[in-house]
Amino acid sequence: MDPKAVKPAPTSGPRRKFLIISFAICCLFAFILGTITTSKPRDIAPPLVVENTSLSFGEVWENARFNWPFDILNASPHDIDIEDFATSCGCVGVNPDSIRISPGEKTSINLTLDLQDKTNLDTPSSVRDFSVQIIPRPRRPIDSGRPISWIVTGRVRSAIRLSSPSIDFGEELTLGCTPPSRSLRITSFVPLCAIDVNLSEPLAEVQLVENPTSHRAFTLKMKPSASLPVGPFAFHITLIACLESGLKLPPLIVPVTGTILREIQALPSALHLGPHLVGTECIENLLRFSPVKESLDLQAIHFDSTFGIHIEREAKRTDNGLAFRVHQRIISAGAHEADVRFYFARKDSEALIIPVRISYYGYPHSVCNISRPRAWTQESWSLQKPDGE
Repeated sequence: MDPKAVKPAPTSGPRRKFLIISFAICCLFAFILGTITTSKPRDIAPPLVVENTSLSFGEVWENARFNWPFDILNASPHDIDIEDFATSCGCVGVNPDSIRISPGEKTSINLTLDLQDKTNLDTPSSVRDFSVQIIPRPRRPIDSGRPISWIVTGRVRSAIRLSSPSIDFGEELTLGCTPPSRSLRITSFVPLCAIDVNLSEPLAEVQLVENPTSHRAFTLKMKPSASLPVGPFAFHITLIACLESGLKLPPLIVPVTGTILREIQALPSALHLGPHLVGTECIENLLRFSPVKESLDLQAIHFDSTFGIHIEREAKRTDNGLAFRVHQRIISAGAHEADVRFYFARKDSEALIIPVRISYYGYPHSVCNISRPRAWTQESWSLQKPDGE
């Protein structure tokens, strides 16, 4: 056999070297990939630690202001400044809300929890679960590996259940008018010897009546004082249930709100006519009503005649009081506003003045014929201008 026929090809050496290098690269890549996939994430100890005893208050009686101590430990080697605390609901107050904790120091804050049920008022159960999330917000970022938050839990036991969490009169009360009364139904889950009722301010009359057919049903009747001044008012009723054993339970709070209106109100209190072409006229209705004192008569209306406004009274008094029709001439472009004052005569007293702001926005038009505005100096039903104007 000819030895020249079995001589290896000259390219076999480089090819072998290429295969060896490729194999080594694959092994290195597999090693790196295996190291990455098997390595565990860095486990960082939490810098702020709260013990389990601070995270559960157990079972307590329903309380509108339940105070709970909350201890926080700084387990990091650095000072931690907490700017404030965020909570998952508005039923928590934190005091103090800004603290600095040194390394290894434990600081106690006070949580004021509103455990009073304001949502599930029709729930027949007397015991319910409660939980709220507390989130510290440091001034500077903390290397914690994950967001820091705690959940405070517990169970709340109710002795009584209210038909409504609050009493709101809205704008139903008028100065000089006998105010209406409101009632709350109270149902007790446990035998009671009494329910103490107190007012934060002497601004109402309250009466607690026991249902003659059930010793566990009561009605709380409340009527605001007739001497309340004009404007909004707010106070609260405190209910303290007393068990047959003589134990007085924590108080429950019933907020009472409303607004005392004047004898005569403008509806609306401000009239915005919106955008209109310059040179046109806008007509709107403006109502005045006097639901209480019929002796209050309209004496005069005063306004700036150059504003381009004309007000005429409807022929008849409506069920809601006096009705007026407002004619507004759009005299120029842009935003404009003016006050119209209504004067009502009162017996043995000075006139009652009710201002109403009227505004509009005029925009020009190329084909609009802008003429000199007509000056209305007197109302169509001949009111006299009051003295001093």
